[in-house]
Amino acid sequence: MKVLILLIGTVLSVNLLAGDVTLISKNFDKDRNEAGQINFYFKSDKLLIENKFMNDNTSLIFDAVKKEFLFIDHRKKEYYQVTESELKNFVSQIRQMLQMTKAFLNNMPPEQQELIKKSLGKYLDAGSQPETAFSKVSSRVKVNSWSTDRYDAVQNATKVGEMYIASHKEIGVSKEDFKSFEIMSEVFSQTIMEFAAVLPMGPLVQGMVTNLDDNPAFREGIPVKSLSFVDGKLNGENQVMEIFKREIEASKFSAPNGYQRKNLEMPQIGK
Repeated sequence: MKVLILLIGTVLSVNLLAGDVTLISKNFDKDRNEAGQINFYFKSDKLLIENKFMNDNTSLIFDAVKKEFLFIDHRKKEYYQVTESELKNFVSQIRQMLQMTKAFLNNMPPEQQELIKKSLGKYLDAGSQPETAFSKVSSRVKVNSWSTDRYDAVQNATKVGEMYIASHKEIGVSKEDFKSFEIMSEVFSQTIMEFAAVLPMGPLVQGMVTNLDDNPAFREGIPVKSLSFVDGKLNGENQVMEIFKREIEASKFSAPNGYQRKNLEMPQIGK
């Protein structure tokens, strides 16, 4: 599973007056070419994450009071609106289906095995991705004007990322400003962590549910620089271009007009 929260980079512009918190960030590939944008909008009771990439133009909206999610695909102009209880029920059905399927799969003829594997695809792989472990490896590391703690992210003894986190106080925000993210993390970790890849969230958002109990992002502070690695080599970087506090319009936390609502559906075996 990709590690989404290897994301926030250098804070280049800060305007902390009052109100909700907005983070505007850009991603860069290994050659420092601009690759896309991730925007975070934090209210005390709501959260919006926008992914704007060539192959991933999606949004995740979370209502911390209702514990309700909106998964929006802007390319298809459709969205899924589900509550925590609906997600639990959906994931419970997936678990039962996979248990039954895996129990009988090896006893089936090869051609039937191949057909089932093809039809279930990512469902059979759900939960098989390695867990990400986070550890603080150094302190007082200077990133621009910030004093940060460096955290490494490791999967199967291989480093997959680095985060440089400045405290909330140093950035000029409060941990309470990110309460909606904390609540969403609890819902993810208790409900759907291993099945994030089967939900319509976009690949970057999926990585957010990787070992949220240990992930220091937003919990310990704001990552002001992050790097991702593949096979030990630098694969990308994220930078925050702006971070500011001002009221966020309520309309941002709704599905756009004209988008079609879809329902989460179980996969059809053999189709």
